[in-house]
Amino acid sequence: MRVKVLAFAGLKSELGAERWVELPEGSTVGALLAKLMQEHPALRGQLAVTAVAVGDRLVEKEHELREGEEVALLPPVSGG
Repeated sequence: MRVKVLAFAGLKSELGAERWVELPEGSTVGALLAKLMQEHPALRGQLAVTAVAVGDRLVEKEHELREGEEVALLPPVSGG
């Protein structure tokens, strides 16, 4: 199955604003994050603390993804 990943803030420069990711049927948000960490080891720390939304709802790592869903990666924001 394929899901559309939208990346924001610091993740955007490494992952691109949006991309399609291929995952096995029945994969979870946690599996998606693990795949991205494997492909982009420099982002491991950021991805570990990133909030994830599917559609317009924040979800946990156990959330099962479905074909064609839009997954937004929302890293913590800091600044002053």
